[in-house]
Amino acid sequence: MVTQLPPPPISTVEWDNLGFKWIDTNGYVKYIHKDGKWDQGEFVRDPYIKMHICAPALNYGQE
Repeated sequence: MVTQLPPPPISTVEWDNLGFKWIDTNGYVKYIHKDGKWDQGEFVRDPYIKMHICAPALNYGQE
């Protein structure tokens, strides 16, 4: 499900209290690069990302 981009983050983030625990979010911003340009992005309300099984990010310890 894709919706409008959320408002910009507020500037009152307590940086010293962020920690490293899991912080649940309501989605992410997805950008697509096509014809040499990035699009304006869209907010996707989903905790999962679609990734190709052979994506370089999934190294599997290979060299």
